[in-house]
Amino acid sequence: MCIRDSIRLDEALDFRHEINVEGHQFKAAPGWFVVASINPLDRYHPGTKELPGQLLSRFPVRIHMDYPDPSTEYKIVKLHVPAVSKIADQFIKVLILIEQMRKTDLPYTPSIRESIAIAKLLTSGINLRVSLEMVLVDVYAQFGSIVMEQVKELIHSRLGVSFR
Repeated sequence: MCIRDSIRLDEALDFRHEINVEGHQFKAAPGWFVVASINPLDRYHPGTKELPGQLLSRFPVRIHMDYPDPSTEYKIVKLHVPAVSKIADQFIKVLILIEQMRKTDLPYTPSIRESIAIAKLLTSGINLRVSLEMVLVDVYAQFGSIVMEQVKELIHSRLGVSFR
């Protein structure tokens, strides 16, 4: 079957729990439910748009989630990079830096993906400066040299890492 028409999610998310595609009706199994997420509507997530009212009303339970504290984030990263436990003290300092970066007005917010990437680089033998440059500094190049220098200064002031 080729789906040529757009699927209307509001029908699947209301009391009907069904969708209609090209004249075929599909009913959800008993107990079916949906969990969804959306990036915040702010300048840090360009391209995000408000959900239309008819969809928003079908998600009556909403939970705001923020980034975890550094100790919890460390546990998450450790699930993905078990060897990070060998450099735990150094890596926790990196996570504290990332937490501080998330609280600034920088035009990009490092995610847990960046934390995992840094852990992978560090545990593979890449030194701290290069790891931070590759994952945290270089992403800010797209925002210009002034922003990149701000990030380098922040890293230097928090971790003592110098960039050439």
